[in-house]
Amino acid sequence: MKKLLVIPIVLLSLALPKATTNATGSSSYSHFIPSADCGTYKGKALNRGPKGGCYYINKNGNKTYVDRSLCKC
Repeated sequence: MKKLLVIPIVLLSLALPKATTNATGSSSYSHFIPSADCGTYKGKALNRGPKGGCYYINKNGNKTYVDRSLCKC
């Protein structure tokens, strides 16, 4: 009985998507590249995210979202 349960579990694990490692060494399932040339805000380059949000990278390296109308891409 145990053998019958092991086979489907192994097959299922082979079918699941694998995480990839990017240049910084962190893993990601997404290969989204932000849109370039969307304008600037407070001297920072604006990017558009995968769901259409507009953001820039702040001094701490985090995304700070601004109104979508500010992105020109």
